[in-house]
Amino acid sequence: MSRPRKIDYDEARRLVASGLSRSEVARHFGCSLDVVTRACDEFIRLRHIEDAKARTKRNWQSHRDSQSRYEARMKSLVASNSTESTP
Repeated sequence: MSRPRKIDYDEARRLVASGLSRSEVARHFGCSLDVVTRACDEFIRLRHIEDAKARTKRNWQSHRDSQSRYEARMKSLVASNSTESTP
């Protein structure tokens, strides 16, 4: 589960639409300008979401690959130990 947002995206969009600058909105919420930009710019927000999904997919793929290598190594060790112990 992800942590809750620091700001309300709808409120940030309303404040920017009412004439406040993104920097002023960031100061109002006590967050970075990047967070407000992500809230207000649909393209950037969607790109951020897609990047996060891709990062998660890469992490899981890396985990599965390392697990497969570990299992293959364990099988080869078991096979070599069983052939060595046979007289």
